[in-house]
Amino acid sequence: HISMALIDSERSKELISITFRDIDVRYWVTNAKTRAVFSIDFCQIDNQDANARERVILAPTPSNAMMPSIQFFVTKDNIRSIEVTSFDFIDVFVAEFDITLEETLLFNLFHLVSRLSLTNTLTEDMLRGGELSIASLLEVGNAPGETTTRVYVEQLYLGEMRINLSYMKGKRTSKGIREKSTWVDKRISELLQPFSTAGDSSEVLAAWSSTPAYQR
Repeated sequence: HISMALIDSERSKELISITFRDIDVRYWVTNAKTRAVFSIDFCQIDNQDANARERVILAPTPSNAMMPSIQFFVTKDNIRSIEVTSFDFIDVFVAEFDITLEETLLFNLFHLVSRLSLTNTLTEDMLRGGELSIASLLEVGNAPGETTTRVYVEQLYLGEMRINLSYMKGKRTSKGIREKSTWVDKRISELLQPFSTAGDSSEVLAAWSSTPAYQR
């Protein structure tokens, strides 16, 4: 059982939690072959926002089939893997998943990623002594003398993958509208304050509307 959490430390707010259960890892090595198996019976991602409309972000779709959520099996040929890394067999299986994305969660994740990206850019700028080169940021390629690796796969099996995706907009609220309306009312009252002795508000507005614009 493994649990992890993504926390926005700036706002002291936990965004999501990830849970893995029944993890199985197996590894065999002989002179001829290397075999590895990795499987996770159950995994789930939860929304930790106190006002979340749907707590579960990602989870396997309920099913009667006793299958792992994720399974990966690979067999490598050690004898042929000299100049080319050779795999005899690779099998990948992912169960059907239900994914529910909420608008508020996406905004929180975007805010976190944007801030981390900005912090990383500023840190690199400081390490360069204040010189930030666009060319260096976009530099892509192998370092001098670095060799590439060639891979050969004899049999590759990808199981059927199905995802049920749902999107939920954030809760509608009139709080912002009420606050803006209150500010507008207050501002109008301040503007009409000099005319407060002229009568009630309806009379003031009537007098103001009948006055030509160039005399206001």
